[in-house]
Amino acid sequence: MRSYTDAIRFYTVTASAGENGSISPLGESIVKRGGSVIYTLDPGTNYYVNGILLDGVLVPWDEVEYTLSDIRSDHTLVAQFAYGIPGYTITVTQPDNGAINYSIDGDLIIFTIVPYEGYQVGDVIVNGVSVGAVENYVIDTTKILLGRMLYRP
Repeated sequence: MRSYTDAIRFYTVTASAGENGSISPLGESIVKRGGSVIYTLDPGTNYYVNGILLDGVLVPWDEVEYTLSDIRSDHTLVAQFAYGIPGYTITVTQPDNGAINYSIDGDLIIFTIVPYEGYQVGDVIVNGVSVGAVENYVIDTTKILLGRMLYRP
């Protein structure tokens, strides 16, 4: 005679992270057949999620949360991370009467507008919108990655 507990199957999902990031939960998760596991992917500073290897096959992925659902077999999952800002291009047009320099400080990209002698900053345009006659403009890359804020030329 077959008991109810014999019919319940459990599977193991083993999760790990590549270099420059982490995943939670890490290691083995025991999941009932048909169940799911939600993973939180945490890229290191200046890195982003660049895909997931699921059972050795690359799954394109750039979000910080991944759900493996309807589990019906054992799986391995490896979070992949890459350096930079995924899929975003920041284009700077140099003015004729000055220069625009940038520096990176942690998650911030700091643009400094330097007018040549005898000139002053007239206006700074970002995404087609005036931000005024500023000499510094800062982009917080955490807002680009997590908030899906898009900076376009």
